[in-house]
Amino acid sequence: DRVATAVATVGLAVLLGQSGALWPKHRTGWTRGGTGRPTAHHLAALGRESALYVVAALLAGSTATALGIGHSYWAMVAATVPLVGQSARARVNRGLQRILGTFAGLVLTALVLLPGLAAWQLVVVIAVAQFAAEMFVLRQYALAQAFVTPLALVSTELAHPSDPTGLLADRAIETVIGAAVGIALVLALHAAQRGARSAAAGA
Repeated sequence: DRVATAVATVGLAVLLGQSGALWPKHRTGWTRGGTGRPTAHHLAALGRESALYVVAALLAGSTATALGIGHSYWAMVAATVPLVGQSARARVNRGLQRILGTFAGLVLTALVLLPGLAAWQLVVVIAVAQFAAEMFVLRQYALAQAFVTPLALVSTELAHPSDPTGLLADRAIETVIGAAVGIALVLALHAAQRGARSAAAGA
């Protein structure tokens, strides 16, 4: 059943992704700019960015594991969130939004899990949370996280019933650890880049 569900989901996703080909008159034109070949500068930047993601995930995951907290991958995911952005300020703001949005979502999740709803009711909550998360994820990240959190936790609880309070605590702690690691790396990288620019200007 699980394999069939996974295959059906992938098939539906591919169908939706290719649906634009059915109505070509509604598609906008697109042209590739430049040569399309990455330069040495681009490859070096990609390498640095990739290394930053790896370091953030390793530090956050190792910290959560050392503290004996369950679901250490939540910390790893949260650590990569602040790494997205065009500036250090935008990246730090994204990390803070991850924390604030998650804590708002934990309140909603508690209202759903603690009363002990039936399985079909949890499925309805998952559907509503999925819709809301998709609606807000490109508009307001913190608000989207308020719905992503119950979506993730209710799905986890539905698949593997456990103590909801422990699940809520794990999510809160893991998110703070991960976001803090990501923000710290962003600030450290920003300080190093400023130092390098100052040294180059003074040379």
